[in-house]
Formats: sequence, C-alpha cells, structure tokens
Amino acid sequence: MVASSRYPVMRQEPADLDAEQDRNLITAGESCAMSNATKFIDEHDNRVAVITEIGIDVKALVLDESTREVSCANFPDAEKLLYAKAFQAWADGKIEGEAEEIFETVQEVLES
Repeated sequence: MVASSRYPVMRQEPADLDAEQDRNLITAGESCAMSNATKFIDEHDNRVAVITEIGIDVKALVLDESTREVSCANFPDAEKLLYAKAFQAWADGKIEGEAEEIFETVQEVLES
C-alpha cells in the first residue's frame, strides 16, 4: 500500500503481518465467534424461561414444587393459549428472537 502525506497508512496489508499478529487476529475472530455463540445460548435460555413461566401461568405446564420439574399438563386448550401468549409476549418485545424460534421454543417446552 502506498502512503501519501495526505492519506497515511492506517493498517497493514495481510502480507505485511508477522506470525504473532496473524495469531492475534485469529484469536480475536475466535473470541467474536464465542461471544456470538454465548449470546445465542443466552437468548435461547431466556426464551425457554419466559415461555415456561407463561406455560405455568396458563396451566399448559405443571410445576412439581418438590422437584422443581416442569411437565406438560396435556390440556390442548391451555397449549393453544400458551402459543398465543408466547407470541403476544414476543410482539410486545418481552421475548427476543424470530417467529420460528418462538414457535420452536414453545414446542420444546411442551415436549420437555
């Protein structure tokens, strides 16, 4: 890269990087990928928690107080209400994600 006095060189070309700088770039890229993966997992866990809470509220899910385990109540009307309330919470911005992720998470929660 040719530098002029008006436009100084702000970065090195890839061919100019030494091995240590190259490793640092790879590490930074891996770190970015890890933070994206962590964000994805956190968003999913949040969706599961909120939808589970809604499911308990609408009686689609039953919480066993002694074991803290949640199971499906097998009540179709309550399951329909869970889908409706989950999508309403999503529309209100209380749950992050795409519509398909909300649908899949409701299914996941009902199947657990």
